[in-house]
Amino acid sequence: MFRALLSLLLPAALLFGQNAPSPPKDRGSKADPWQGEILARLHRMRVERLQQSLGIPEGRARAIADRWAQFDQDGRNYRQRMKQLQKQIGGILFGPLTEDEKNARIRPLMEQYSSLRQQHEDLRRKFEAEIRDPLTPAQQGRLLLLMEEIQHAMFEAIRNQRPGSTAP
Repeated sequence: MFRALLSLLLPAALLFGQNAPSPPKDRGSKADPWQGEILARLHRMRVERLQQSLGIPEGRARAIADRWAQFDQDGRNYRQRMKQLQKQIGGILFGPLTEDEKNARIRPLMEQYSSLRQQHEDLRRKFEAEIRDPLTPAQQGRLLLLMEEIQHAMFEAIRNQRPGSTAP
């Protein structure tokens, strides 16, 4: 029941909330104002949910949400770089080269891709350790469940906002 309510409220909170604080970190010149608003609302929602679920003070919740936002940005950067490598690999595979030439060109790209995946996984482990360390085991368990709930709600909100998607 709570997850259904959260998935219904999250898009509204992300899109229509008022008085949202600015995002915790500058997202660069490519970020548009609308994206900045959404990120700011997501950040505020995370702070509130962390306080409620974990029973921690606002300052600690804000620090965790700030670190979470940085992890999101770093993760986006890794995923973007991996996607670029996938496109390069696809271009080579569907090109006119011989199989040996394809293998020679793809090998270094696959090594880069594997390295990026490992770095992304290391980044995730470091992030999780950093935010869990100061918490009690019960708070760590609540955090794990909260992170899953928020991630699921975000994916649902994104899916429901896409043209042609069918909302349940």
